[in-house]
Amino acid sequence: MDVPKVFTEYAVREEGWEFIPNPALYAEVATPIQKVNTDALLKELCWSYLDDVILDIGCNNGDVTNMLLSKSDQIQHITACDILGPCIEYAKKENDNPKVTYLEMDVSKEWTTSWENKYDKVFSNECLNMILDQETVLKQVFKSLKPGGEFGASYFLQVEGLQTAILTLMGKDKWRKYFQGATKDLRS
Repeated sequence: MDVPKVFTEYAVREEGWEFIPNPALYAEVATPIQKVNTDALLKELCWSYLDDVILDIGCNNGDVTNMLLSKSDQIQHITACDILGPCIEYAKKENDNPKVTYLEMDVSKEWTTSWENKYDKVFSNECLNMILDQETVLKQVFKSLKPGGEFGASYFLQVEGLQTAILTLMGKDKWRKYFQGATKDLRS
């Protein structure tokens, strides 16, 4: 029986597993998948973009933010944020655009009051599942939306320990063959 390979793009094993942001590797491996998911999500949302000001939560390396921006030349501005500093730095370098501001921030913390009623749309793809305090984030999202604003997101479900379980299996002889060729060693 063929078992699908599992892909993990941000981990190395020393004493335990450590999360290491690698935006260039993410761009190579995960962004193509994210673009497919983003395209499907945006088609489902049926958004129009008329002088919109948009917030992109969990922008990572900025590739999906650029994809969102490419949907219309009428988008006024996108504020794209992520908690991972290396990803924001990569986004500023590789996906620089005068219509985009990249910010390193933890969206589960209090947002600036200047964001209240600021955004026409809030977008988040494959990010909210990694946020423990989703209730606080969603309250902030809806405070940030203008009246009539829209929120589109994917991946809310939190599966505690899933990444750790996958990484642990990768280290076991019995399961290692299913991960061969599906990961990269980030130590080299």
